[in-house]
Amino acid sequence: MNVDKLVEIYYMVDEFLIKFMPYMEKKLLTEPTRKPTRTCSLNLSEIMTILIAFHLIGFRNFKMYYIHLEQFHSSEFRTLVS
Repeated sequence: MNVDKLVEIYYMVDEFLIKFMPYMEKKLLTEPTRKPTRTCSLNLSEIMTILIAFHLIGFRNFKMYYIHLEQFHSSEFRTLVS
């Protein structure tokens, strides 16, 4: 998948989440008593872009796709977890 297509998917996902997140936050359950200790290095738009691109490209398994991302698209996703 070329970089332009990834940017296009990211933009659409980000625009959707800007409008959807306030609605979703109203529907969430109360705050949990225990908070996670680690913070996520990728934002939600990047995670969703990776998942959507995985389904569009048609890799057989996610592990091979993630290795492909690390090798060829690390400049687009600078904070990928190894």
